[in-house]
Amino acid sequence: MVVFNMTKKQFKQFLLMGRGECYLLAKDNHNEYKDIILWACTHKIFYDTYNDDYNASYLYQFIKLYDQNEFYNRIVTCYKKTKYGEKFNYLSWLLICFYQDGKKEARELLMDNFLKIYYLIAKNKSDANSLSSFDELATILAYDKKSYLGLEIIIDSLRKHDKNFSIDKYETITKRKYLKIKENEIVNSKIVTEEEIIDLFNKYQKEKKAIYLQKILYGNYKLDVSKIIDVSELIFDINEVENDALYYIFQLFYTIKNNKVKKWARQNINDNNFQALLPIIIRNYKDEDENLILHYLRKYHYSFYNEDDNHLAIETICKQKKIAKSIIYYAYNHCYCSFCRINLFLLMKKRNILLEDMKKAHKYDALEEIKKINL
Repeated sequence: MVVFNMTKKQFKQFLLMGRGECYLLAKDNHNEYKDIILWACTHKIFYDTYNDDYNASYLYQFIKLYDQNEFYNRIVTCYKKTKYGEKFNYLSWLLICFYQDGKKEARELLMDNFLKIYYLIAKNKSDANSLSSFDELATILAYDKKSYLGLEIIIDSLRKHDKNFSIDKYETITKRKYLKIKENEIVNSKIVTEEEIIDLFNKYQKEKKAIYLQKILYGNYKLDVSKIIDVSELIFDINEVENDALYYIFQLFYTIKNNKVKKWARQNINDNNFQALLPIIIRNYKDEDENLILHYLRKYHYSFYNEDDNHLAIETICKQKKIAKSIIYYAYNHCYCSFCRINLFLLMKKRNILLEDMKKAHKYDALEEIKKINL
C-alpha cells in the first residue's frame, strides 16, 4: 500500500523510483526534503535511461518548489565537471528545463558542449560516450517547449562556428557505424513443428548439449512447448549437466508452466536458492502460494544500484493476471525498473485495484505512461 508518512530514507527510495508520492510530500514539507532534492540534481537517479526527458521533468517539478537559482548553480557546477555519457545526458535534460523556464544561458551551455563534441567527431577523436551525448544534445537542442524545430537551429549554429561547414559534412559526421550483434549461430528461429521440438528433446536426452535446449526455448515463441514435451524431466539433470545447459533448463522452467516443476521448486526452495526458484513458483501461481511468495520477496535486497537479483521475480509477477494483490502492491513498492513498474500499474488498473492514494500520486509520476492514464 502507498504510505505518505515516510522516513527520509523511504522518501529517497521512492524518489529513485520516480514516484509521485514524493512530490506530494515535498510540496507540503519543503525544508524536510530539500537536501535530498539537491543531492538528486547532481546524481543520475533513475534506473532506466530510455526516458531521461521525462525523468528530468519529474525532478524539475521539485526544483520549482524552491529557489531555482540555487539548484541551477549546483547543476551547472556539476555539469561542467561531468564526462560525456549517461549522467551528462541526464543533466543536459535538466538544463533544458531551466531554459524552457526562461534561463537562456542554459541553452548556451548545451550548445557549447554540442560544438565541442562536434569537433571531436570531425577530428575522429570521439568515443561511445561522446557520440551518445552528441545524439542526446542534438535531440535536446532541437526541442522547443511546444514543438520540435528540427535541425535548422543546430545547422545555423554550426555554420557560424565552422567555416568549412556543409550539409554533406554534417551528414557524414553524424552517420554512425554501430556494431551489429550477430544472432548466435546455434539459434534456429525457424522451428515451427511439434516433430522438431520432440526430436530436439530426444537429442538433448542422449547428448545433454545446451544447443538443443536453446532451440527448444526459441521454438516456444511459436509453439506451446508445454503441450509437446514434459520439461519436468529436466529436473533430474540439474546436478549433472554443464552450466550452459543448466542455464537453459532454468530458462525453460521460467517460461513454461509445469505443475511438477513447481512442486519440485516448492519442496526445495530455501534462503540460499530462492532467487532461482521463486520465479518458477510465481510463474505457476495458485492462491496457496501467496504467503510463500511474500515471504521470499521480503528476502531480496532491493537496491537502485543493483536490481538484477530481484528483477526476474518482479518481471514474472507482471505477467500473472490473477496473482494476489498483496504481491502486486509489494512488487510495485519495491520496483526501480520503469518497464516493470508500468506493467504492474497496468495490471492494477486492469483489475481495478488501484488505491485512491496511488491515483493522486500518479499525477506527479516520472513515467509519462502512468501520468497520461490518470490525467
